[in-house]
Amino acid sequence: MRVHARPGRRIDEVEAQWIAWTLLGPGGSYRVPVHVRRGPEGRYAEIPYGSGKSPA
Repeated sequence: MRVHARPGRRIDEVEAQWIAWTLLGPGGSYRVPVHVRRGPEGRYAEIPYGSGKSPA
C-alpha cells in the first residue's frame, strides 16, 4: 500500500510507522515482514502487508 503525503507536507519516519500500525493494528501482517519505506523527501510511505486470504 502506498500512502501519499498531503501537498506541501512530508511523511517522516515516526509518521510512517504510525500509519503502518494504524493500518495493521497490533497483530501486524500475515506471514509478511513489514518494512515501511518512505519515498524521496517523504512524499509517500509504502507498507507491504499480507491479508492471509487464499484465492481458493
